[in-house]
Amino acid sequence: MKFNKWILGIIFLSIIGTVLIYPYLPNQIPIHWGISGEIDGRGKKWMSFITALLPLGMYLLFYMVPFIDPKRENYKLHRKAYFYIVIAVVMFMIVLHWLTIAVNFYSNIDVVLCMRVMFGILFVVLGKYMRKLKFNYFAGIRTPWTLSNEVVWAKTHDVGGYGFMLLGLIMLVTIILNHEIGFAIMMIGVVGITLGLFVYSYIVFNRIKNEENIK
Repeated sequence: MKFNKWILGIIFLSIIGTVLIYPYLPNQIPIHWGISGEIDGRGKKWMSFITALLPLGMYLLFYMVPFIDPKRENYKLHRKAYFYIVIAVVMFMIVLHWLTIAVNFYSNIDVVLCMRVMFGILFVVLGKYMRKLKFNYFAGIRTPWTLSNEVVWAKTHDVGGYGFMLLGLIMLVTIILNHEIGFAIMMIGVVGITLGLFVYSYIVFNRIKNEENIK
């Protein structure tokens, strides 16, 4: 993956913006919210630099992965999908950072609602592009069976991609419901999909092995 000047530009603009707005932040800033939306955790304002720098760290990690993965040649086959996953994760982190900054000036922002929308969009994008990820050791759904067979990998990512897209759409549709229900939907969905894919990859792996034994 080549360095993308647009992504890096947005990241550095976010960092510069944080430096400029830092003097106007209160000494204690919100860093955690309860399910119902109330602030239940605060930290020193210097912590805003941590959340500002995290997208850069994540981008550099994404950049390095194709060079150290033993299956690095496969990244050429899913370059576009990997690129959009990188954009989705980095932009999610940048928006989340500025959301935590904005609440210091606009206390009426419903942070939990914003995060529900953000996670919904993130799941849709990740689901759409994870289906196109080729076999590798870093990005994607990694179970003992997906990492042992490329057919299992492909089938599991196809099912998982649709699962996460569906979960994301459900989360976006259900934003009209209260935060407790919305959070429950997200957690049940994530846990359910994760466990389901674990079992599914095992079943597909054994089915393939049985077919090979019959032959």
